[in-house]
Amino acid sequence: IYALLDGESLTGAYEFVVRPNGAQVDVHVTANLFPRNGISRVGLAPMSTMYFYGQIGQRPVGQWRPAAYESDGLLMHTGEGNWVFRSLRNPAELRINQFDADGIRGFGFMQRQTRFCQFEDPISRFEKRPSLWVTTEAGFGKGKIVLVQIPTNSDVHENQIAFFQPTDPVDPAHPVSFAYTLSVGDGRVADEPLAEVRRPLIGMVKTNPDDKTEKAYRVNLDFAGGKLSGLSSNSPVIAQINTRDTATVLEQAVIPLPEAGHWRLSMLLAPTGKNEITIDANLALGKKTLSETWRYELPADVSRFGQMK
Repeated sequence: IYALLDGESLTGAYEFVVRPNGAQVDVHVTANLFPRNGISRVGLAPMSTMYFYGQIGQRPVGQWRPAAYESDGLLMHTGEGNWVFRSLRNPAELRINQFDADGIRGFGFMQRQTRFCQFEDPISRFEKRPSLWVTTEAGFGKGKIVLVQIPTNSDVHENQIAFFQPTDPVDPAHPVSFAYTLSVGDGRVADEPLAEVRRPLIGMVKTNPDDKTEKAYRVNLDFAGGKLSGLSSNSPVIAQINTRDTATVLEQAVIPLPEAGHWRLSMLLAPTGKNEITIDANLALGKKTLSETWRYELPADVSRFGQMK
């Protein structure tokens, strides 16, 4: 499929080669773009999905389904070879996150919840929604992955957007050429070798029973698959947690779950100030990384957590 782009700010040409691959479909994209003027923000390999509620936070009043979303997170395979999973949210106001992505190898929206009981919707069938994965090839040098999250009060709006934004200038003197493959399939479409975050469970606890203002977050992350498969329940699995000094880790524990190959990381996090808490957490065995890194942000005011969806 060939396409021409003729816009006010730029013109260009695209080639799409569609290759069915069993239950997966791959679309190889090649493009050459020629700006007519300077463009401050260009998004390469854009994609969108819907996240209403269900993974973290409160169920909206009147909603009967346990959850309603097409994807539960944004997965990134960095230029350094790390795998990072950012759980999605339905924010109270427009939210834009940027992640360093020099030489990014791949990124995409994942749907990891594949059981009907997790959504209980026989019409929308969210558990059957596909995952989207971009494998970069050319033109993805220095830049950032931008995640745009738009508030929504319905499951009909695609309110999650991700794309690669190059650092290099985009103007008439700097045309843009790039290539990538977009794969559409199940949660294995990224071919990730590490254990995955299957479910985050977050709540609030009092750190001092006599003081209602002293609160902290109880964060539980369930990991499964990948290099956790086959580990015995007495393996010395450890947690690697980085809050960038935005929170104090009061407690942490790594616990094998009853289902083989499933482990839980439990953390108690207390905010250190007024800045938003940022969390990176994964599992390791000695110096060997076992899981992807879960990345998330939480309000410094713990009482605001109940307003999240």
